[in-house]
Amino acid sequence: MKSVWLTSVVLSTCIGAAQASDLNVRTQSPWGAVARVAPGATVPFSIEGELSDSASAGLGLFTFDLAFTGGPLIPLGTPTTVPMNNFSAPKGFVNPAGFGGTLQGGVLRQIGGGQNTIRNTLAATPNGTVILNVAQSGAPVSLAAGQLTAPYITGSYSLAPSSVLATAIQSGQGANPLFWKVDHVGQGAIAPLTVIVQAVRPTRSTVRPANNEQVAIVISAGPANAGRQYQMVGSWSGTTPGVPLPGGLTLPLNNDRYLEYTTAFPNGPILKNSQGVLDADGRAVVTFKPTIRFVGLTVNHAFYLLGPTNFVSEAEAIVVLP
Repeated sequence: MKSVWLTSVVLSTCIGAAQASDLNVRTQSPWGAVARVAPGATVPFSIEGELSDSASAGLGLFTFDLAFTGGPLIPLGTPTTVPMNNFSAPKGFVNPAGFGGTLQGGVLRQIGGGQNTIRNTLAATPNGTVILNVAQSGAPVSLAAGQLTAPYITGSYSLAPSSVLATAIQSGQGANPLFWKVDHVGQGAIAPLTVIVQAVRPTRSTVRPANNEQVAIVISAGPANAGRQYQMVGSWSGTTPGVPLPGGLTLPLNNDRYLEYTTAFPNGPILKNSQGVLDADGRAVVTFKPTIRFVGLTVNHAFYLLGPTNFVSEAEAIVVLP
C-alpha cells in the first residue's frame, strides 16, 4: 500500500492523466553492473535515473522500492548536494521515514521524494526552489546511493528496484508559475545490480607445467571467519554432484584421485599452503603447481572451514596447458 503522503502529493500535482515519459532506473556499483566480491564484503551502490525522452522539463518526484536477494538492506543515505537534495527535506518532501526509504522485512519501500512543485508557502517545509531538467534523456543522474553487505554464502544475488513512481514537470510554464504542473511518468527499463559472492580467486585461469608455472589462488571466507582453519582440495573430474560434508553442506568437487590426494596430503608440493589458518580478514593464499601429468586437464579447487564445517566455497577452474 502506498503511503498517504505520496498519494496526496501525486494527486495534488498531476494534471490530467498524461504520461510525459518513462523513468529508466539502473543500479550499479563502482565495478559496474556486476560486482564480484568476497563473503561479508561491503558493496557501495547507486541508483541512476534517466527519462526516456525530452518531452518534459525534468523530474518533479520519484520513489521506488529496493530489495536484495542476499539479505536485508539498510536505509539509503540522504542527499546533500544539488540536484537531489531538492527532493529531500527540508527543500522537498519525503516519506515520513526519510528519503532513504521505509524498512519493511528487509526491503526498502518508497525511497526518494519530491521537489517543492506545489510552491508551499504556508508551512516551514518544503521550502526549496524547483530545479528544472533533472534526469533528462541523455543526462542521467544518481537518484540515491547506499551500501549493502554481501552474504556469507557464495553465489549470485540481485539488487533490484521496483514499484517506480514518478512525475515530470510540464514544459513551457515560464519561470515563475503559481505552482508547477506535472504529469505522471511511467516505469521504464529496470537494470538490477548483480552481486557475485566469490570465495576463490585464482590469479590466472591457465598454467603451463613445461614453463615451471604456478598459480596463486586467493581464498576468502570473510572477516567473520578470521582465525578459522581451512582446507583447500581439488578435483579433475568436475564439480557435480560433489561430495557431502558433515553438517549438510556439499563440497562442489567430484571424488577422484586428485581429491583423495589433496585431502590426505595437505600442503604438498602440488597444492602448497592448502591447509592453514585464515588471517584477520579471513584470507589466505594457496599455490597450485601442477606436474606434466596434469596437462590437458581442467582442475577445480574449493575450500571448506573446519570445526564446524559450516562454510564451503564455490569451485574455480584452472586449465593445465602443454
